[in-house]
Amino acid sequence: MEVVIALDDYEDIFDDFDIRPYGTRNISADFLHEVLSRIKNIPTPSKLILTLPKYKRVKKDEKKIAQRLKLFFKERAAFFKERREALLKKALIFIVIGLIFSYVGYVVYAGEEALQFVAELFFVGTYFFVWNGFSYMFFSSRRLEEKNRIYAALEQLEIVFENEEKIEKHFNNKHSSIAKR
Repeated sequence: MEVVIALDDYEDIFDDFDIRPYGTRNISADFLHEVLSRIKNIPTPSKLILTLPKYKRVKKDEKKIAQRLKLFFKERAAFFKERREALLKKALIFIVIGLIFSYVGYVVYAGEEALQFVAELFFVGTYFFVWNGFSYMFFSSRRLEEKNRIYAALEQLEIVFENEEKIEKHFNNKHSSIAKR
């Protein structure tokens, strides 16, 4: 399935404040938002088609831009994968600390009656660490996994530049629309 985004020029892809060459520039938040919002409705996207007016196209720049987009998507996928792994380690540490607090609280509680208040504090710590650990493990990590999956899918897309006129004609024949930026 194809995702088609119409551009006014190549600058629509990149951050307005970044003047570096195309191969190293930052991707625009607006462009990224548009790609992500268009791709979430497609179960298995295979191609990202970026359209421009024919007179604005420069083939050598398009190759650099496509490479930059692929690299960006790859970096983002790796970033979210690393964040998820770090979060799962943190979750495990929290759960272990919670279990240690539980054990210490039990030992203190079984001891002198005067120390029962201290034991209760350890049980509060147990709840905090165990529940937060499970929250990180099951909820927060799931969001990071979803972002990783999306960027990994974006990395696999074929990125193609087309003449806007050609695509408009094709879509007008199918009564579809093009997302105009």
